[in-house]
Amino acid sequence: MNKIHITLVGGQPLPVYLGIVNDLDCEKVIYIHSESSLEEAQTIQKTLDKECSFTLCSPTDLSQIKDTALRLRKETENHDVTINITSGTKPWSLIFHQCFLDH
Repeated sequence: MNKIHITLVGGQPLPVYLGIVNDLDCEKVIYIHSESSLEEAQTIQKTLDKECSFTLCSPTDLSQIKDTALRLRKETENHDVTINITSGTKPWSLIFHQCFLDH
C-alpha cells in the first residue's frame, strides 16, 4: 500500500511545503491547485524529490470541488492517505475534509 499525501495549494507556500516534508513516509504528492496557484505548486515540487501529480480544481464551484474530491477518494481507496487542508480555499478545505473524513 502506497502512502499518498494530498495537499491543497493556495497563496501561502510554507504550510504546503511543511506538510509534505513532515509526512516522511509519503511516496506521492497530489497537488490540488487552481489556475492561479499552479505555479506555486510547481515551485514547491521542484524543491522535493517525490512522485507527484497536479489536479486542477475550481476554487469556488462547490459541485466541481466535490466531484474532484470524490474522484480522488475513489482513486486512492487502496492507499494510505494524508491530506493537508491548511492552504487553498475554504470550500476546498471543507469539502476535502468531509470527503476524506473516514478514509
